[in-house]
Amino acid sequence: MRVPLSWLGEFVPLPADREALAQRLTSAGVEVTAVERVGGDWEGVVVGRVLEVAPHPNADRLRLVTVAVGGEEPPPPVVCGAPNVAAGQWIAFAGEGAVLADPATGKPRKLKKSRIRGVVSAGMVCSEAELGLSGEHAGILVLDDSLAAGAGAEPGTPLREVLGDQVFVLDLTPNRADALSMVGLAREVSALTGAPLAPWPTEPEAAGPGIAGRASAEIADPRLCRRFTLALIEDVEVGPSPEWMQARLTAAGLRPINNLVDITNYVMLECGQPVHAFDYDRVAEHRIIVRRAEAGETLVTLDGKERELDPERLVIADPSGPIALAGVMGGRDTEITGDTRNLLLEAANFDPVSVRRTARRYDLFTDAARRFAWGLPPESAPIASARVCRLLERHAGGRVAAGRVDAWPAPEPSHAIRLRRSRIPQVLGMAPSDEAVEGALTRLGFGVERGEGADGASGGAEAGLSVTVPRWRRDVRLPDDLVEEVARVLGYDDLPAAPLAGAIPHHSPLPARALRERVRDLGAAAGLSEVMTYSLVSDADLAAVLSEDARRASPALRVANPLGEARDSLRTSLRPGVLRAAALNFDRGASSVALYEVSRVYRPGADGGDGRPEEAECAAAVVAGARLDRFGHPVAERLDFFDAKATLERVLAGLGLAPEFRAVEEFGYVPGRTAEARIPLGGGGKSVRVGTIGQAAPASAAAFGLEEEAFAWELDLAALLRAEPDGLTGPPAASPLPRFPAAAEDFAFLVPEDTPAGALAREAESHPLVVEARVFDDYRLTEGQGAEAAPGSRSLGLRVLYRAPNRTLNENDIAKVRRTILKRLKSSLGAVVRDRA
Repeated sequence: MRVPLSWLGEFVPLPADREALAQRLTSAGVEVTAVERVGGDWEGVVVGRVLEVAPHPNADRLRLVTVAVGGEEPPPPVVCGAPNVAAGQWIAFAGEGAVLADPATGKPRKLKKSRIRGVVSAGMVCSEAELGLSGEHAGILVLDDSLAAGAGAEPGTPLREVLGDQVFVLDLTPNRADALSMVGLAREVSALTGAPLAPWPTEPEAAGPGIAGRASAEIADPRLCRRFTLALIEDVEVGPSPEWMQARLTAAGLRPINNLVDITNYVMLECGQPVHAFDYDRVAEHRIIVRRAEAGETLVTLDGKERELDPERLVIADPSGPIALAGVMGGRDTEITGDTRNLLLEAANFDPVSVRRTARRYDLFTDAARRFAWGLPPESAPIASARVCRLLERHAGGRVAAGRVDAWPAPEPSHAIRLRRSRIPQVLGMAPSDEAVEGALTRLGFGVERGEGADGASGGAEAGLSVTVPRWRRDVRLPDDLVEEVARVLGYDDLPAAPLAGAIPHHSPLPARALRERVRDLGAAAGLSEVMTYSLVSDADLAAVLSEDARRASPALRVANPLGEARDSLRTSLRPGVLRAAALNFDRGASSVALYEVSRVYRPGADGGDGRPEEAECAAAVVAGARLDRFGHPVAERLDFFDAKATLERVLAGLGLAPEFRAVEEFGYVPGRTAEARIPLGGGGKSVRVGTIGQAAPASAAAFGLEEEAFAWELDLAALLRAEPDGLTGPPAASPLPRFPAAAEDFAFLVPEDTPAGALAREAESHPLVVEARVFDDYRLTEGQGAEAAPGSRSLGLRVLYRAPNRTLNENDIAKVRRTILKRLKSSLGAVVRDRA
């Protein structure tokens, strides 16, 4: 929201230091994100008075304009092509050397003396576009006589003193709908600075014949429309709104249109209540019905688009059909035009949820819809209506009919809160005086009465305050809300820093969360970059990574009110997110990616449970692209399955786990390049599956825009916890550094082709003096390579590390261990040492 300070200053005196005021508002929860200066760049632009307009001697469409800009002698005439220039006008004049915006390019350009069709022109009469006020450049900016006189302008007065302004740019939270207006922000300034609020005239000064019997309103759905008022204004004259009003609307970010539309927009910004004007003569029977739309009805809105309505939408209708989307936008059939003479003015209160859903359904997030969606009090409707009538009476020649139509089925009683005085120091850690508390609440508009009655607290009666919440603060409903209001006004900076009192609550361990955080740290330690992706995905995303049977067994939970088809289901796998993130990185020029995510997936509740969905912690990663050298530069080699496997092994090793990998076929992965990760369960050869790893199938990767060969893995952290309930969530156990050296030896084994490399390493590590066995080489043999080579065999290179905990191993010790592990490998896996000859 943009707040011109000249406008705000009409309601409350403002301090001279505007930057300090912006900081004070921000500290009180009304964030000022920027302070802009309208007219700050108008160097050399002054107020001028047109003395004479004469025809150009060499051009029919150009004229010579003589402008008084101060000084004893008027400057020479300047060439002007605007059709609306006339003698006697107050205008904006830029002399030679002034810097103005070029209407064609928007870029600044320095004004120079130039010859136009044979006549030298040393200045310019400016349009709104050249001053940066709007995009209008068909004619010059003509200053209203009252505006110039009110600013004490004389020829030569800098234009910024007449039209210049400072603007606060606010970023408000949805609970502060009351601050979406000049009046509401003035209350904040008054409360924070102690300055008095100025009176705000609303009621029209005179009234014509009564509205009774000439217009009517009916609310068919009181739940969605709490109040609906109508006022009648006759004999209006459509024309431009006053210059001062146009300047304020422009500074606030709205484009002036005409006096009727501008006045309704002006009042919306002034008091926060949207108001809509219908052409009275185009409303059938002058009767309004607020109802839900009927199936098959359509409405052409003010933007010229035909909208298909459904029974979920609240509309404003007359007997012939819908004429507006309630709280969002009016219809074209009853819009204000240049021929409009009589207005039917609507000021209403609609259900916030209904307006928000309608605005989202039709992608119409108008200023009015935003205010209704944040929640407005029904009491504001007649106040805004009266204010519009007063302005129309003054600036559109309108005659306001006496009275108004007011349909209010269920007026709400005022809300009162009992605030115990002892509660304030409990929350704030300080005990402000009763006068400070009452003063802060009173300045914010709360009604405050002291009381000594019982308030329902244990221990009997306790002194407190009975506080009546003003109509515009619908976000204040609890005693602690009042304490927050007191703190805002007194200043958060004055709250003392004190240690918490009382005992620290008992901490209940959360193993799933602790494991999630450990895996996040381990993923980063493995060289992966963490990403955070959307929890909402589409059916197509899940179909690209999960088989139809898997999706049928664990169907995705659908969102009741999705933002769109691409975000209509809760994810049951993390793979869509990391694959799409990888594709986005490649699209932006990355040569390789190594990404991971640790987050939740969402599954239907298990049979026999409490019916609530399961939120399971998972982890997923993807690596793809070029391998990097030690300096981080890409090389010709590409990342492969084993690069992805190394990151998964590092994560599991950090948890103290040694996984087994078994070849499987899995939907979304390339057959023959896919494995499942399993964790052994004690003895007996039992294990539990905890994840999958493999090359993403080309069709699966392409579904997310990924054209590179990508290798991904996914871990079920809940399965890890079930397999190893102890030891995963605590800090890693420290072990002493070895005191004795290790000895390494490399072997080349011939094994059957289907022998897992991991099984070879695990069998070797089963000897107590082998501290590590690592496969470093794997390739297929052709006939004639090695004496023992047989069809279907493969060669695995294995590095074995020997160490004893209590001595240095000698050659005899190592030879004895060697014979033992070679015998075990041959008997269990059929592995024999390859003949080096």
